[in-house]
Amino acid sequence: MVRLVCWNEGEAAEKADWLRSLGFTVEAGPVNTGSLVTQFAGSGATVVLIDLNRLPAQGREVGVRLRQGKATRGMALVFAGGAAEKVARVKQELPDAVYCAWEDVGTVLPGAKPGTAAVVGHMERYVGTPVAKKLGVKDGMKVVFQGEAPAGFAELLGEVEIGKRGEMLFWFVREKRELEWFPVGKTPWVIFRKGGGFSQNHVRLGGLAAGLVDYKICAVDAEWSGMKFAVKKTGSPIEAASSR
Repeated sequence: MVRLVCWNEGEAAEKADWLRSLGFTVEAGPVNTGSLVTQFAGSGATVVLIDLNRLPAQGREVGVRLRQGKATRGMALVFAGGAAEKVARVKQELPDAVYCAWEDVGTVLPGAKPGTAAVVGHMERYVGTPVAKKLGVKDGMKVVFQGEAPAGFAELLGEVEIGKRGEMLFWFVREKRELEWFPVGKTPWVIFRKGGGFSQNHVRLGGLAAGLVDYKICAVDAEWSGMKFAVKKTGSPIEAASSR
């Protein structure tokens, strides 16, 4: 069976019908990142077909998560469509997957083979990447600090302007109780101290209580981590976080 991952509901239905007309058994539906491995392992699918025409970064992330899960790492992965530069990035992380144009999917799926690539840990994927790049900060940006920044943090961001207004908010959290006061009406990077009596799940739940959902996490250094939040949207193709 083929598990189709397509971010637009209408397109997913059309592609699923097309695949069924070619003789494939297809399951298509929303992707829950909080229980991704369990969801896919229980689907009975042997091949996961991921659309790269929309949201290629999320498609890549689904593939990586499936390779990391013991119950799903053997699934065959097929990526269809997508701009050349985006596809090249996915190939770097998932070299054992199959890549093709949508019009070739019908001939590619029957020959898709189980996964064989080594599993790479989430944080290991970003070892050596400058902190500013991981956080999405560029020279010349205006940023806002809320709370006391760790020593040396500002220097990691490069040539930025720190003030009361800016394009990006960094909120520094040292204690669990601080999570009760998430910045209202804002979408911060929460920079939190590891081993402070709370975990990233506590940070995530604090964001959910404020109507926010996390969609990115990175290590700042050995002591600090960061989680990026956005406004939670209902009906999103990825039903994130609430069930994590």
